[in-house]
Amino acid sequence: MPQAKDFLDQLRPTVSLEKEKLKIDQFVQHQQLNNVPTVLVTSGSMNVPLEKNTVRFIANFSRGTRGANSCEVEFLKNGYAVIYLHHSTATMPFKQHCDLSISNNDYILSEQNILVNESKGKVELMKEYITLFSDVNSQNRLLQIKYVTLFQYVLLLELCCSSLNILDSKAVVYSAAAVSDFYVPLEEMSEHKIQSRDLDGGMTITLKQTPKLLGLIKSIWCPKAFLISFKLESDEHIIEKKASQSLHTYNCDVVVSNLLHNYETQVKLYEKGENGELLNLTITKQHDRLENILIPLLCNKHSKHL
Repeated sequence: MPQAKDFLDQLRPTVSLEKEKLKIDQFVQHQQLNNVPTVLVTSGSMNVPLEKNTVRFIANFSRGTRGANSCEVEFLKNGYAVIYLHHSTATMPFKQHCDLSISNNDYILSEQNILVNESKGKVELMKEYITLFSDVNSQNRLLQIKYVTLFQYVLLLELCCSSLNILDSKAVVYSAAAVSDFYVPLEEMSEHKIQSRDLDGGMTITLKQTPKLLGLIKSIWCPKAFLISFKLESDEHIIEKKASQSLHTYNCDVVVSNLLHNYETQVKLYEKGENGELLNLTITKQHDRLENILIPLLCNKHSKHL
């Protein structure tokens, strides 16, 4: 835990987030005033810069589709407010279904600009999304906050969770972003673009392990929140052990695990039983999106947490 705090302390002077903090605080205070349960959905990949003036970076493959689907399908539909903390390239809620214009973080929607996606459904479905968005927008229940780098993400995560603390058990953290496990420390970065002509036949990069910040969510930032974390692995023989570690080490309420080869169609939920035993439930995609089954189940678990 001290390592995680030191990591954040080193980053704070390098990233200015005053505007984002104001938006987040005002949004959460609005939900508190209206007694609205609020979920922080983190979504997408993140860049690990190799230079301070970044030209090159390391990234993972996450597109943020699960985060976007979870946000619009059930959380918003079931009356939650959502802070959508997303990578700049992540799939966006509503926008993935409709042709949108965006101004000042607001969607502009109309029936005239519907894009019919043959594989997803018909015009009627698009109208449902427009109606839902209109309701969400008029009630101020969706705030989108963008990040690009790992450094921006971890500081924004701290801001969002700390702000959500005033909601006590009405706060949910749905940690679906693909957080980079490794990074290049600022003091070891080149100031400018790494010049290939200065390298003799290749380049060796030493990455440092990213401190585990998940444990700070319930130990410091928002102790009464309902915490849902995700665990993606390629080896099915270690995933149960990893999920169990997350439940106990980081005090997660639910761990959603998935395997690389079928993460779009199947997940397994892990949680602690009344006597500390490990409970699990497998959810498999049927005809609709997996999130249509997953999110109502998680909402139900959160309602018991309240």
